Amino acid sequence: MRRMIFIWIFMMGLCAGFCAEAWAALSELSVVNDPTTASATASYTMDFMLGEDHGLNIFFDVQFPSGTTMPASISTNDVTVNGENPKAVYASYGGDNRALRIWIQDRFPVGSAIHLVFSSAAGIQNTNIAGSGQSVYIEVDGSTDRGTYNDLLVTSSSAVSAADVSLSDSTVSAQSSYTLSFSTGAISGGGQM
Repeated sequence: MRRMIFIWIFMMGLCAGFCAEAWAALSELSVVNDPTTASATASYTMDFMLGEDHGLNIFFDVQFPSGTTMPASISTNDVTVNGENPKAVYASYGGDNRALRIWIQDRFPVGSAIHLVFSSAAGIQNTNIAGSGQSVYIEVDGSTDRGTYNDLLVTSSSAVSAADVSLSDSTVSAQSSYTLSFSTGAISGGGQM
């Protein structure tokens, strides 16, 4: 009988651990990049609600989509959390060249609204992979308070190609009409002038 009670208590403890993980997820997670153009230097705004309490000196870990380019370092002046600059920002955190760690000295209770902003001066370049459904992963203080935003939009770049110039008569000093052909990229299509 004692053995059955021990097993029951052990199983309830396991369930409590798994249930706590399910309940402690970030909620109302949204991520906006501006501009949305592939490979462009962009600002990022991330909003979410915490699912658990966090004491002083916590970390926000952010992993950007594959193909995102990060600078070697990011100034704390280029990042805000609820309008305040963090204590430190670690670029390429954990050897991952698309991950950041932000160190905050504030205390955040469960249900706190977080407004995390990376200005374009931070130098983060959008992924080079265009399309909707790009993912940004956020984890708070190595806890179960984490979430993934799967709807980040990255659009194709619309660089103008070099123009091809054609002359109707290429003889020196001859009157000639000119034809200029160029492409404005995948978004706008092509043009001829």
